[in-house]
Amino acid sequence: MIQTNIITIFRNVYLKQLIFNKVKEISNQIATNIQHNKWVNNKRLVNRSKSGKEISSNNSRLLCMITNYAMSWDFIKHYLPPRDSVLLDRRVQAITQYCTHPNASLSTLLHLLEWSPDYDPSFITTKMKCIFRTSLSNMIASVGHTDILDHLLKRYPNKIDLQHVIDVAAENGHLSIIELFLHYNRTEGCTKLALKGAARFGHFEIVKFLHFNRTEGCDQETMDQASSNGYFEIVKFLNLNRTEGCTTDAIDKASINGNYNIVEWLYFNRTEGFSQYAINFANSLEILSFLQRNSTHHSSSTTEAMEISALNGRLDMVQFHHKYLSTMENINYSKAIDYASSNGHLDIIKYLFNNNNRNISCTEMAIDDAIFYNHSLDIISYLVEQLKAKCSSHAVDRAAELGRLDIIQYLDKHYKEETSIWTFGAMNYAAQFGHFEIVKFLHFNRTEGCTVDAMDQASSNGFLEIVKFLNLNRTEGCTNYAIINASRNGKGKVVEYLYENGQSGGCTNQALFVVKGTHKYLSVVKYLFANNILDNQHITNDVTSYYSTRGYYEILDFVLSL
Repeated sequence: MIQTNIITIFRNVYLKQLIFNKVKEISNQIATNIQHNKWVNNKRLVNRSKSGKEISSNNSRLLCMITNYAMSWDFIKHYLPPRDSVLLDRRVQAITQYCTHPNASLSTLLHLLEWSPDYDPSFITTKMKCIFRTSLSNMIASVGHTDILDHLLKRYPNKIDLQHVIDVAAENGHLSIIELFLHYNRTEGCTKLALKGAARFGHFEIVKFLHFNRTEGCDQETMDQASSNGYFEIVKFLNLNRTEGCTTDAIDKASINGNYNIVEWLYFNRTEGFSQYAINFANSLEILSFLQRNSTHHSSSTTEAMEISALNGRLDMVQFHHKYLSTMENINYSKAIDYASSNGHLDIIKYLFNNNNRNISCTEMAIDDAIFYNHSLDIISYLVEQLKAKCSSHAVDRAAELGRLDIIQYLDKHYKEETSIWTFGAMNYAAQFGHFEIVKFLHFNRTEGCTVDAMDQASSNGFLEIVKFLNLNRTEGCTNYAIINASRNGKGKVVEYLYENGQSGGCTNQALFVVKGTHKYLSVVKYLFANNILDNQHITNDVTSYYSTRGYYEILDFVLSL
């Protein structure tokens, strides 16, 4: 019985081509959905996958096989351009970039150096500083190509800058590169940053190697950073074998990052202690309890610690702080409630209100932020009904912008007479963002009205029903920006309505600067001329140049035919 595997499938020419065509199709679909496109020479570039055939079909892409993809010599050799057809600077740049690619190999590099025997690594520091922000040795050390660095050092013994090379290798965890320099008895490229970087990123073997084989040492930040990032074994090693010690940052940052075992160990084995920062930003109740039990009068639960816990939604820690603060005089929890509101922590708001015998309150920030961050009506209603909270006009405007009719109705019910919070901004925002129900509610239930911005923005964004409603029910009207921006944004139905209802006066050729060149936008441009909203005098050089440089050729052809 014949077994089918991937090799037999790819030996079938038809199936192989079918597979690659499908991969290309999927890649194209992904590329068209990429939101973050780049524009170069007015052409959109997307990060689409490319086949080897596509790369080799374009001379400008040939060197990408080296620089971007670090392809093997077996592939590169078939397409590499003749040496004399590529500038020396360009060859140096390509080979340098190859050396620093994670997929680079020494065997391919040797072939590339045969192709370009005049490669000179000193160009990097003398002529190419604007391209390469760091040295060749540092770039190679960061990706760990020990064999490549070894070869280049032998081949170009006095042309490679070695400053910080061991520092970079240590930070990135490449022990073999550090050992290479010891093997050759080289002392360059190492500072205190080496041991510091290795400790910071948890490279314990490198920490030990540097300690036993180098003399540069480290500083207090070394243990601080190892503690912060949770590298317990490194912390203990540094404490046992080195004399630099640490600062209060060690416990402080271990606390904020939740490294309880390090917090406890440092407290009992070091003398630096900790600061209020450790308690304020403690990551867990376990750490907070430990620090509180062992704190001095300088470091303990404070209202600031309570506020930070409230902001982060840590009810357990809020309860802990409250236990210590409840017996103190002149304690104000208003900021804690403000912060809890801003992040939507209703349980904390309720706890602080229900477990406080003081006259507890909050500021406008509570409701303003709860609405700004689009939290539930439950939070707003609790703040209003239990804490008698107020808000500002920013809260009402933001609710309108977000389409929160429930909040608008609630605030109207409870603060109908608070004229300071109700402005024309609410209806303007509702119209701009297409929230028709809010526009109608404000029109029929409030008297603040709106400004011309309401219809201008609704027109610009294509909200035809809102435009109609405002035109029929309100007197503010609009400006010429309504039809100009509706035209630019391709909102054909709105443009037609504005024209048919006498709102197209004052239109300028700014309406012709459409944001896209598709058929929808061409139709709008045609409508403007067909109905004499614009005429030939509006077709200036700026307009035709705009279409030409953006590739809006159909629209350009139309306006030139007039």
